[in-house]
Parts: sequence; C-alpha cells; structure tokens
Amino acid sequence: LVSGRAEKALGVLDVLRSREENNIEVENAFGACLIQLGRDDEAQSILQPYASDSVVSENLALI
Repeated sequence: LVSGRAEKALGVLDVLRSREENNIEVENAFGACLIQLGRDDEAQSILQPYASDSVVSENLALI
C-alpha cells in the first residue's frame, strides 16, 4: 500500500480473502486498499463488522 499500488494489492488481497474468510488482518488491509482507491462505501461495509479493533477503527475514521 505504501508503494501506491493499491489496485495490485487489492487483487492479491482478494485471493487471500477467498482462502482465509473472516481474517481481520486481511479484511483490514483490503478495506485500506479500497479507501485509497476512493471506494469508501465498499470499505465501510467490509470494515464495519470489525470496528471494535483499534486498527480497523482508525481506517474507518478515514472514511
């Protein structure tokens, strides 16, 4: 994400999401990519179930 390759990271994370359902770290990274791409509604729907996590809540605050 830091390198500015959110779209490429999104593709990799999408594969991981299919292999590791409900993995908070993967979901958070996926949501962060969506935020970087301006896809805030999608990010919010993915991140909201994990809002009690401090890192996830920081990403939600960016929306």
